[in-house]
Amino acid sequence: MRRAAANMVRLTLVPLAMLAAVALAPKEVSAQAWAPEEQEAIDHLRACWATWVTEDYDTWMQTCNLDPSGSYWNTEESAPNSQDPANHFLRDIVLQGFEDTDVVAWDIRPLRVTSWGDVVGVYFSTVLYVRDSEGKVAVVQDRRLEIVRKVNGRWSVVGGMSVPGAGGE
Repeated sequence: MRRAAANMVRLTLVPLAMLAAVALAPKEVSAQAWAPEEQEAIDHLRACWATWVTEDYDTWMQTCNLDPSGSYWNTEESAPNSQDPANHFLRDIVLQGFEDTDVVAWDIRPLRVTSWGDVVGVYFSTVLYVRDSEGKVAVVQDRRLEIVRKVNGRWSVVGGMSVPGAGGE
């Protein structure tokens, strides 16, 4: 009787364990499909961030093609500011509290993209991994909306806003 009960438990647990293993196994998740102009806008912002982390602000300005009439609102400030690349406004906004660090890895994660012809709004999260002089790595995150516009076939960042997100180690 004990042997029969033990076999019954084993027969029940084995399929459950297999189902759990399949359910918990890593899965390949397909990326969200964006319209061509939306994907171009995302790619433009990725290129902006790729040059931004190098701290070569002249190249960053050229890559992002910042609209001189644009403005950016860090929601911790009372009002939007100009997109003044000479003052490296983006580094000050993104790395508040982490000024003396090096960015060692980064990612932007688009959440929603809305297009109106030659204007595209990209809602996304940024995730930056920064290392301080002692080698300690921290995560800096925020949530953003950036507006880009295509002028003469070239994307231009015309403005946006950011909300600081959760940071951690």
